Amino acid sequence: MEIFKLERTSRTPFVLMDSAKGLIEIKGISIPNNSYDFFMPLFERIDSYVAAPAGKTVVNLELEYLNTSTSKALLEMFKKLAVIANIEFNWHYDGDDEEMLEFGRNYESLLDCSFNFYELSSVK
Repeated sequence: MEIFKLERTSRTPFVLMDSAKGLIEIKGISIPNNSYDFFMPLFERIDSYVAAPAGKTVVNLELEYLNTSTSKALLEMFKKLAVIANIEFNWHYDGDDEEMLEFGRNYESLLDCSFNFYELSSVK
């Protein structure tokens, strides 16, 4: 199975999908001009992956900031992934960022899936 990776930029997050390991990671800031254009290559891989997923799938998210377009794209991604039987969503957030925690909790309630929430220690 292939590894799909997008490097982080000032407007887009680091994205990693390792199908063989059942791992998806998204980290950083997500404010692309068009989130669907940015995430479409990942969505296409997810569509293929859900047909024959790994024994366990882990989705790690560690977002510092996201725009409304990204929020909608992430919801679409979560809906695609929620059909997988053995999936774990891990939402990492800065302890000082209540808004980012709330985003994760909203996704959890919209999807009726359990998320694990991990507070990152703030370094000042």
